[in-house]
Amino acid sequence: MNDQRAIPTGRLAVLHPGVEAADAADIRAARSDGSNPSRRIGLAPRLATLAGKRLALLDNNKVNARELLHAFAERLQRDYGIGEIRAWRKPTSAAPAPFMDEIRQWMPDLLFSASGD
Repeated sequence: MNDQRAIPTGRLAVLHPGVEAADAADIRAARSDGSNPSRRIGLAPRLATLAGKRLALLDNNKVNARELLHAFAERLQRDYGIGEIRAWRKPTSAAPAPFMDEIRQWMPDLLFSASGD
C-alpha cells in the first residue's frame, strides 16, 4: 500500500468546532505527566504525504476509542499508504499514559489519540 497521493490541503473536518477554531499561537506544550508548561509552541509542519509514514495510536481506554482509532488508521492505510501502525492503550482513561517514552523512542511520524464514549 504505497500510495503516493498527497494529503488534501483543505481544512480537516473535526468533531468539535472549538478545536478547528483554535489559534495555533494558543497551543501549549503538554507533558506526558499531565502538567502544562507556560511556553507556547506552534503546530508541527504538515507532512507532504502519508505514504510509508509511521502512525502511533493512543487509546484512552474509553468505550469505542479503540474501534474509532483502528477504523481511521485502516482507512488512512488503504487510501493514503500509511506504513507501520502501532497502538497503545492507557490502563484507565483518568491516568496519564505511562508509555510516552516508548512511543517517542519508536519515533512515529504522527500520533492520533481518541476519546471514546
